[in-house]
Amino acid sequence: MKTTIYYFTGTGNSLKIARDLASKLDAELIPMAEAVKTDILPASDCIGIVFPVYIWGLPLIVDSFIHKLSKQNMGKYIFAIATNGGAVSGALLIAQKRLRAKGLKLSAGFSVILPSNFISVHQTSAEEQQRLFAAAEVKLDEIALKVKSGKPYLVEKGSVGERILKTGIAYRFFSLIMHKMDNDFWTDTHCNGCGLCSKVCPVQNIKIENGTPKWLHHCQQCYACMNLCPNQALQYRKMTEDKKRYKNPYVELKDLIY
Repeated sequence: MKTTIYYFTGTGNSLKIARDLASKLDAELIPMAEAVKTDILPASDCIGIVFPVYIWGLPLIVDSFIHKLSKQNMGKYIFAIATNGGAVSGALLIAQKRLRAKGLKLSAGFSVILPSNFISVHQTSAEEQQRLFAAAEVKLDEIALKVKSGKPYLVEKGSVGERILKTGIAYRFFSLIMHKMDNDFWTDTHCNGCGLCSKVCPVQNIKIENGTPKWLHHCQQCYACMNLCPNQALQYRKMTEDKKRYKNPYVELKDLIY
């Protein structure tokens, strides 16, 4: 079964998962940020969608990607993988709902827990990171076998409380303002205007003006700009100044430049 995997990533987790799965399935790998520029009609019989969970729901670009999926993909085996820091909540159910609205079916949806890049709240030790990476490898082997079988599987989801409070209420609110939440980013005195933040932004939401980043208000909240800044000069509110940055250690910086 020919497979195409589309991925969206900020700091590398979803890219790592998409790459590893692509090698197990001999699949083509395409970044979602490129795919959304046109209608999406791969020649493959199987379509994979790999993305991180943001605020207990879908990144806005994933919503756009699903909207761009051609209805001619009807009947194909579509699966999704949601990487998350421990709360997939209702993210995969939203993807299922969005696909259904297009006349498409989510045949399977999987949650893979990895270290969070939401450093203002989560700081994962090196030991815990390695434990999560090892567990993710085991889960990927299981996912690969299920996808190869071509059989439908239940979409994985969080508890009822998570789905109601986190996805149903919090995500529903924040998804309306997510594109403007870049108002809370700022640079400290360590910023040297190198422009890397602009290069790693998957949706070209940052431009450099007079040596300083300017956010353009179509933010995904992927935190790539902040986590990948070589001088740790980008901050989010007053929550990150003393926090260790995160990048998936199995992904190189050059792989995150658009």
